[in-house]
Amino acid sequence: MKEINIGNKKIGKCRPVFVIAEIGTNHGGNFEIAKEMIIKAAETGVDAVKFQLFHAEKLVSENTESFNDESGKSQLEQYSKLQLTNDEYKRVYEFAKSKGVLFFASAWDKDNVDFLNELGVPAFKIGSGDITNIPLISYIAKTNKPIIISTGSSDLVEIKEAVDAIRKEGNDKIILLHCVANYPAKIEDSNLRAIPLMESVFNLPIGISDHVIRNYTSFAAVGLGAVMVEKHYTLDKTQESKFGENHDMSIDPNDLKDLVDGCKAIRSALGQAIKKPTNSEMETRDLIRRSIIAIQDIHKGSTITNDNIDFLRPASGIEPKYLDTVIGKVTKKDIKKGEPITWNLI
Repeated sequence: MKEINIGNKKIGKCRPVFVIAEIGTNHGGNFEIAKEMIIKAAETGVDAVKFQLFHAEKLVSENTESFNDESGKSQLEQYSKLQLTNDEYKRVYEFAKSKGVLFFASAWDKDNVDFLNELGVPAFKIGSGDITNIPLISYIAKTNKPIIISTGSSDLVEIKEAVDAIRKEGNDKIILLHCVANYPAKIEDSNLRAIPLMESVFNLPIGISDHVIRNYTSFAAVGLGAVMVEKHYTLDKTQESKFGENHDMSIDPNDLKDLVDGCKAIRSALGQAIKKPTNSEMETRDLIRRSIIAIQDIHKGSTITNDNIDFLRPASGIEPKYLDTVIGKVTKKDIKKGEPITWNLI
């Protein structure tokens, strides 16, 4: 499986986990809050911040009813409140760069794809809701930039159709994110074993877009091979989640720092698919293993028996597995009580 570059970061099995703070629309359409979220995210060490870039009128029809909202306003009215202007997005992009984090976004229509491409984003994100939007996926693929696809609510056939559409445009820079498209998702619905399955089927880097409230599933996903973790993020997870916002299922800056640190630690702990003693183990191995030790003085010419030896620490003598070979041997010289039995003594 090849590595994929996103900006100055390399995404791959032997690389640090790429952590995305999904700001989404949790800025509530407020530019200053968006900046503050970037500042706090950068302090945690995340690799990227991600927004959701849309024009409400190109997302929902005029009279589409709202859900989880009793204001009586349409989705069009609600989503319009969650937008930043293109000028503000330009400033957010530059601000993120100044803080040392990458900026990219989910582009929900072709105009926003063009805008983001001209802005210079290092990658594009396709949300779970657009995995069957092949015209948009193909359009994004033509930018020849890395594409991250969330796969919530989809099956392997639908994922393959999206992947094939990208490859048809000559773009093979694809990262798939296992996802459960509920907000929040139940931990028992996580089905994390889909991560190694997707890796084997598509031979692509696999990550997770994690909608479970805490970080457990993200950590488990990294243990199963996830190379990227995306998590919804807010400054205050106790604030009310209005239409289109996800504060109640998001993690705050403290949780985000825990996510970054945990992913680094788990990646380091995974190591490589080999089994041999580490250098640090070699330093203590002889102290914790046993060898054949004399438990009484044994004179030269005596026979080694079960009565004059035992298996004791340290492992500076013959290993216990050679007991049958040692029993019955004759000593070449005197051996003192407590002395390891070595091959040159018998």
